[in-house]
Amino acid sequence: MRGQEAITIICKMLAAANLGVRIFKNNRESNFLGKEYIVVNHLPFSLEPGLQEGYANINIHVKDADTGEPDSARIDEISTCIIPLFKETEDAECNQYTKRNGAEFALYDDSFSSDEDKTHYQNFKIKVTYNN
Repeated sequence: MRGQEAITIICKMLAAANLGVRIFKNNRESNFLGKEYIVVNHLPFSLEPGLQEGYANINIHVKDADTGEPDSARIDEISTCIIPLFKETEDAECNQYTKRNGAEFALYDDSFSSDEDKTHYQNFKIKVTYNN
């Protein structure tokens, strides 16, 4: 699996959830003027044969309030809709993941930060386990 394949699958999962938020692959459009958006991108994926792991990012951006404070409530609202998308299956060891196109997609970690476009964003790192 290539990284672009993985983020295409993730974008389809997000679109099917009808979040009401614009979703971009790799980068936000430079002329986008919306108040909230999601960018899905990836870190390097190994093309070696056998069982591999790669990582994708889901970044949920929401414009800051006029005071410059993050709109944490809206970010939490969107995040709450995304988390279950990656917990469709639970194995005997309590690992949760979702299978698509022969790969497993699981929440790996999360972080919260500000961005230069006067948004704050919630980052979810998604571990993708696949067999080349």
